[in-house]
Amino acid sequence: AAAAASDVYKRQVLNQIYSNTAERARFYFRDGERDDDPRLTEIKKEIDGSGILKAKCYKSASDLGQSVLEDMMLLIDQDFPLKDQRSYYEIEREAQKAYQESRTKIHIKRQQFFNQLNSLFALESEDPIVIHGPSGMGKSAALCKWIKEFSISHPNTLLITHHVGSTVHSTDLIKMLQYIMHEISVFFHLEKIVPEQPRQILEKFGDWLIEASSNGGCVIVIDALNQLEDRDSAHSLHWLPSRMPKNVKLIFSTTSEGKCMVEAKKRQWNLLNLDPFSDREKKTLINIYMKQYGKTLTSSQTQLISGSAHCSIPIYLRTLLDELRTFGSFEELDSKI
Repeated sequence: AAAAASDVYKRQVLNQIYSNTAERARFYFRDGERDDDPRLTEIKKEIDGSGILKAKCYKSASDLGQSVLEDMMLLIDQDFPLKDQRSYYEIEREAQKAYQESRTKIHIKRQQFFNQLNSLFALESEDPIVIHGPSGMGKSAALCKWIKEFSISHPNTLLITHHVGSTVHSTDLIKMLQYIMHEISVFFHLEKIVPEQPRQILEKFGDWLIEASSNGGCVIVIDALNQLEDRDSAHSLHWLPSRMPKNVKLIFSTTSEGKCMVEAKKRQWNLLNLDPFSDREKKTLINIYMKQYGKTLTSSQTQLISGSAHCSIPIYLRTLLDELRTFGSFEELDSKI
């Protein structure tokens, strides 16, 4: 049993080493130190002989600190070069895409939700669609998955996405409206300048939606509407027309309580509640999530987790799985659960 556990441990570590981030991994071995655990010796040999992974030896704590600092600074310079020539809008667009990728990397498709959303989207109605539910229910992840599939199946449609809270300026209503207006202008090659003054932006936003409508239409997705800073009465949604132009589809997500939801109900928009995970969805996510990190759970461990009512809430389940995947002892995993 001990040998089997050792093999499982080694396999898990090596799977993680050879993951998609292998080229960014760094290892530091204390020079001349003898390993108490033979598993560490085997793993070190694997790293040294890989030809891919980078390892350094250090003699003291200060030597280790210097090596880590140098490697981290090099990676930071690669990811965030000082001379960034991109515009604010380009940076924002790339940040939104990065956020979507992060939310769909480990995600299960919630088919019932997709069917309901696609049915509402297909309606000949200009009323926005509002996806709602308690915090932590997975609204952002579900929307990101839908966005990804929609962009593939509709490559010629203008799809503007904005995830509130994903970037520094994303909670600012004025900045968000400017970004949407800019994307409309660029896609349809409009000879219009995006206003700078907040008052002009609020007054003209509806006109830009009409421009988009007259040029073929667009889809605008605003995730976590309730997280907008409530300046300029953002949560009253006064910045949106009482009736949307034809061919302009708006999809929002928000919590089930609060000013945004009150206004959505008042305007009689299309509401879609996101339900908790089913038992099948819980088990599917558990398997996918642990496999991503080169780990597996026994059927009894999976059943124990999926049987918990708390794990029907996606953020709770993800947090639990994060704890389990970083737990160091395979032998004590049952008691940890």
